Amino acid sequence: MIDIITRALRSPLDYIRALQTHTLVLKKQIDEGNDVYSFIFEPTKPINWKAGQHAIFSIPDKKITGKKWRAFSIASAPSEKEIRITTVIKEPPSSFKNTLRSLSFGSSIVMNGPFGEFYVRKTQNIVGIASGVGITPFRSILKEIVKGNLPDTHLHLLYSSKNPSHTFGEEFQTFTEHPQIAIDFLNSQDIAVEKLESIATVKKNDVAYYISGSPLFIDRVRTLLQSHNIDNIINDPFKGY
Repeated sequence: MIDIITRALRSPLDYIRALQTHTLVLKKQIDEGNDVYSFIFEPTKPINWKAGQHAIFSIPDKKITGKKWRAFSIASAPSEKEIRITTVIKEPPSSFKNTLRSLSFGSSIVMNGPFGEFYVRKTQNIVGIASGVGITPFRSILKEIVKGNLPDTHLHLLYSSKNPSHTFGEEFQTFTEHPQIAIDFLNSQDIAVEKLESIATVKKNDVAYYISGSPLFIDRVRTLLQSHNIDNIINDPFKGY
């Protein structure tokens, strides 16, 4: 637990939440394509979290070689009352991810959390930029907007993917019909960053900028925004997915 806390937590409240252990039961696994898989769990007791946050997941009943826990964004919205994690599993998979993919329905895992600053504050206009499976926390936020639980939030999302199809793409297309949501589906990080720079040049600090993706991608985008004297930037520090 100490190792988990020191690597993943940011505030005193996170230390308290680290002590909150939740048991989750696997009820569905989805092959999203392009080596991306979603796992949907039912909590044995209700869990409260803010859309966009992440948690620490472990599988204590299984023998795992190497790192025995992972940080994943919670891709489901609080209104869905289930925990959904979505991750890339390439061959050969890590021992942890191979075990996760091999779980039978009804198997249990453990969640500690939730944690993180990647959530919507009161009234906000957000420009989001996501790369690859970094889209996961945005799914949670988008679902809450569509549900009507974030009535004062507007989100313009730049979503880049190396693959022709975007994870959650069909679902997200339906979200674009909502008046508070705009999504640009892009096929490279470079195009996404160029579009973000154009937006930032105009909007500056009048909006909040949310970044999700690999550590290198986050660093690249933060550096760009800071070069425009923008400081209203949100991202989580963990190396998840």
